Amino acid sequence: MAIGDAGCSGGTLYTPSGPLFPTPFPREEGGRPGVRIRRAATAGDTMGADVQTYGHRGLTEDGEIMATEQQDGAVRNSPATWVAAQAELYESSGGTKGTTQLGVPCLLLDYVGRRSGIRRRTVLMYGRDGDDYLIVGSNGGSDSHPLWYLNLLDGPEVDVRVGTERFPALAETLPPEERERVWPHLVEVFPRYAAYRAKTGRDIPVVRLRRR
Repeated sequence: MAIGDAGCSGGTLYTPSGPLFPTPFPREEGGRPGVRIRRAATAGDTMGADVQTYGHRGLTEDGEIMATEQQDGAVRNSPATWVAAQAELYESSGGTKGTTQLGVPCLLLDYVGRRSGIRRRTVLMYGRDGDDYLIVGSNGGSDSHPLWYLNLLDGPEVDVRVGTERFPALAETLPPEERERVWPHLVEVFPRYAAYRAKTGRDIPVVRLRRR
């Protein structure tokens, strides 16, 4: 599969066969739940399929995968295989490759894990509002926020790459009235956001990335 055929938005991975999303394993005795990536059932694929598994152990309290390396300041790509592959292509090409998912432009978001203190990187679709970039914590319509969003609440100072440009930014969750103003634009960018909102009772956050 080509890198451009898969990606991540709001914590949801996509392949030509359908969306992927994290689901918990049962708890081990005395342990924490693990995480596995499971493909959602699509037409002609009623059962779905597990495509990547992570062990039960090695999770921090906030659900992040713990790195075994020393915290040396290096950025750790997402533990999700497809997201990591796209992030690596995007960064190593200087922002000339791997910049879209399903035809939608994407950015690289670097942030700090709120408990691990490790710098992490993910790939997210974006919209625009003037000079600012907008990202959506859709998590595929799940009832829980994506982990990257929870980390931004504690550490809003981030680094962003959009194409060939990299810049520091401040992440700010939009208040309800601002979110509703930009929501039609975001649905135009990625129509599945409308279905995700209808699927959950959670208020799906929209985050503004403003240069600092």
